Amino acid sequence: MLTLRARLQAEDHDFWRMVAEAWGLHLPRLQVDDLAAALLDVDRVEAVWRQLPGEAQAALAALHRHGGTMPWAVFVRRYGSLRELAPAERRAAQPHRQPQSPTEWLWYRALVGRAFLETPQGLVEHAYIPTDLALLLPLSGDPGDEDTPWGRPATAAQAAHPRPAQPRHTLQVWTRALAWVRGGRPWRAVPLPPVWQVAASWLRALLQALGLVDPAGRVRSAAVGDWLTAPCAEAWAQVYRAWRDAPQVNDLRALPHLRFEGPWENDPVQARQRLLAWLDPLPVGRWWDLEAFVAAVRQFEPHFQRPAPEDFHSWYIRRADDEDGPYLQGPEHWDAVDGALVRFWLHGPLHWLGMVDLAAATPAGPPTAFRLTPAGRALLDTAAPPADACPPGQARPRWLGRGRLHVPWDVPRAVHYHIARLAEPGPAAAQGLAYRLTAASLRAARSQGLRGNRVSRWLAAQVDAWPPEATQAVARVFYGGRPARLQALWVLRLPEPQALAVLQRSPARKFLVEVLTPTLVAVAPQGRAAVLDALWAAGYLAEGDVEDEPD
Repeated sequence: MLTLRARLQAEDHDFWRMVAEAWGLHLPRLQVDDLAAALLDVDRVEAVWRQLPGEAQAALAALHRHGGTMPWAVFVRRYGSLRELAPAERRAAQPHRQPQSPTEWLWYRALVGRAFLETPQGLVEHAYIPTDLALLLPLSGDPGDEDTPWGRPATAAQAAHPRPAQPRHTLQVWTRALAWVRGGRPWRAVPLPPVWQVAASWLRALLQALGLVDPAGRVRSAAVGDWLTAPCAEAWAQVYRAWRDAPQVNDLRALPHLRFEGPWENDPVQARQRLLAWLDPLPVGRWWDLEAFVAAVRQFEPHFQRPAPEDFHSWYIRRADDEDGPYLQGPEHWDAVDGALVRFWLHGPLHWLGMVDLAAATPAGPPTAFRLTPAGRALLDTAAPPADACPPGQARPRWLGRGRLHVPWDVPRAVHYHIARLAEPGPAAAQGLAYRLTAASLRAARSQGLRGNRVSRWLAAQVDAWPPEATQAVARVFYGGRPARLQALWVLRLPEPQALAVLQRSPARKFLVEVLTPTLVAVAPQGRAAVLDALWAAGYLAEGDVEDEPD
């Protein structure tokens, strides 16, 4: 039972003394039963309520509207942290006299406790109001009422063209990136579809925080194997937690339109904590005006990522396209720096990770509205997304002919990873990702230690419509065979064999790709004019079926 007595019994005698002092009590015997009975007095409860600052009252009221409990991580993110003090440190700090957050105001008055409660996702630590104390507090509203978030709901026109979040697609795109780097190719050239464009350094930092990449940027094969075979919802939650908690994932420095100078540092984790606190009261599934949300952040918490309130001058940031331009310092540049970061969060990580859907007023226009998804609510409450939000992938890659492969979005990620190690990436489409088996991609796979017979058998087992001749083609490349090559050439028909000898002695000989017969020669397209000029210079009339481009 989450009673006041149970709340106090979990603490030591020194804590009871602080609570009694905060309530103005002087008890002859400081015992848990006596203290609990003294606190459960309606007049004393009302007096303590009046002494609370507005922020602490708001925190207690919000906890009441959430039914009296709230995940602890969410509560402290919204209302400030609770210092973890050893007994000696607590006696020295006297936090009941000098609380540093609304959470500490409530904690050292026993108005809030913390306990592990059973949820659909297992045991999760919660903040709670002791049930018998909650009956005496002058709290208005019914338990379960939602808070009013910043900004305002979007109009129907702003949400006319929804763009639902596709977290499974995001996991597949980052699976492709891991396979790309695993093949020894550079981070700077990681193939990302336009919807997932972000600085390679940001993606590298995220995958490193996830434990899939080492500090040198090399893929950790064992960790990648575990992540690829984890259930989709679990892998999804792992990525979200890595982004939420990793200081090396610096969202501000990922903004491409900004250039950063000097030794100053920002705290990306603190900034993201504020973002998640703003999102927490949003109603699930209701479209919200994106720009009104950004404007509310500017009005009520403009310094959310700054080292101190009103400190808009200690960071040296310029526009990336204006090398000698002025520094973006002062509140007047808030929109170009801080506002741009809020938009990046909404357009980028929050959308990629399935926490918010986006919508636009026109089919190809910028996002004008967003809404919190049910999966986003679960992640905010420190739980994994529901399994039905990301069911197991059942699709299979398909052979399209001439080395081309189609990989649907819901193919198992482990299968996709192996395809991406073997083939060159192509464009992304609504139905999935394109790949092509080439001699270069297969030779690169061979250099990673993959064996031709195993690769051929695996492809035959995993790819729909895989033809036997493709098995032969893959094996030939793995065991040193040369591929056929189709290239654009011009065919030159000579009037007599002696003309060939003339060309072979001229400067134009470098454009003769191959002699087919004594009077038939393959010519590189860029050498057409030089070859025709050489023939004219030797006294041969020379002309082409296609007009030469002017010099």
